[in-house]
Amino acid sequence: MAIISTGPIDNSPTAGLGISQQAAIHLVNRGASGAATVLIQGYYLTGSRTLYVLEQIVLAPNEHAVKRYFAGLAAFEFVLDVTGPGQVGVEAALMGVSASGAVVTAVRLAAAEGLQR
Repeated sequence: MAIISTGPIDNSPTAGLGISQQAAIHLVNRGASGAATVLIQGYYLTGSRTLYVLEQIVLAPNEHAVKRYFAGLAAFEFVLDVTGPGQVGVEAALMGVSASGAVVTAVRLAAAEGLQR
């Protein structure tokens, strides 16, 4: 099993700019053979950690999926539990999306930029 985590994400308004209203999680299974099962867990962070997203999806080899979740929260975190024969080929990216549909650059994590395994 591989675990991919965003770590805590501060989504509070800065310099008058609005916060992300959605979190778009891009998942890809780059493996040529073997499916991977991804359990997506989203947590709302206040003084405690509260689960608010729980979804499981299966990625076939060379499949890409985008999942969107509510993110109009001051702080949140996503944890992905990846299992199955294709787990080593799974990569993830997260992008915050504003109410107008624009990418919030302060809430953007790519596989090579900090999503932790």
